[in-house]
Amino acid sequence: MTPEATAAALARALPALRLNQLYPVWRTAQAHLRALAVPCPESPLQLIPGTAWPDGAAWTRVRVDHGLAAELLASLPSGGGRRVALQRTYLTALARAVPLPPSHTTPRLVEATDGVLRVEVVHDTHALAIPLIARTTVRLAVGGADGVTVDGHRVHLSASLQAAVEQIAHQPAAGAALLGAFGTVEQLTVGTLGPARTGLGGPWLSAALTRITPELPSSRVDDPLRDDVVLPAPERAERMSHIRKWAVPASDVAAARAWLRERGSRNLVYPYRLPAEASP
Repeated sequence: MTPEATAAALARALPALRLNQLYPVWRTAQAHLRALAVPCPESPLQLIPGTAWPDGAAWTRVRVDHGLAAELLASLPSGGGRRVALQRTYLTALARAVPLPPSHTTPRLVEATDGVLRVEVVHDTHALAIPLIARTTVRLAVGGADGVTVDGHRVHLSASLQAAVEQIAHQPAAGAALLGAFGTVEQLTVGTLGPARTGLGGPWLSAALTRITPELPSSRVDDPLRDDVVLPAPERAERMSHIRKWAVPASDVAAARAWLRERGSRNLVYPYRLPAEASP
């Protein structure tokens, strides 16, 4: 399977993961993956070594080339042979693509009572060069206006709180501790898309959900891709749950479950149909 075919299969796998609002918007990520599946004459798609996940340069290329596609198309000669025809096909597809937008934050006021502002902050991390595609959702109770101001229905975060929120997807446990300087962290989740493994019939796409809250009785990690998950410090009140799930070709379900059993993992496995198997 070529890297471009792998990207097309990943786009097919995404809806099978059953991602809810705690994860990145899957349709947006799917559109980006479909653009990655379009052959680029000047820069063939590369995967991260040992994985079935496109590398950061490829994710970034789609965004950059989308912005330049209309201008570059206008500069192509009318003839030019096969190479120009390939460039035209690629640029036409990229002009129509909808790549992942830059990272962004959406805060909203949940409640304001007795001098306490309870806010929910959703931050979508689209750090394509890494690549890291994640959604952080924070429920934070802030006393007074420390870090948060409200103007009518608008909620504004201070620069320091904004910076803290932006770092959570990179280091959730450290991020939760940092947010404690602004108020009480009632709940924090990070839904991360990817990476993918090379399977038998096609790529095995994964997504992980990290949840940090004082409501958890204990911490739990079930991630066969990582053994370096940092848990909250023992003296802190919150605990962490970090669980991964998978979408694999229907023909690979048994193999994926066996692989997980070997690692003592109880990750969920969902089947998907490869592009060649899909109905027209």
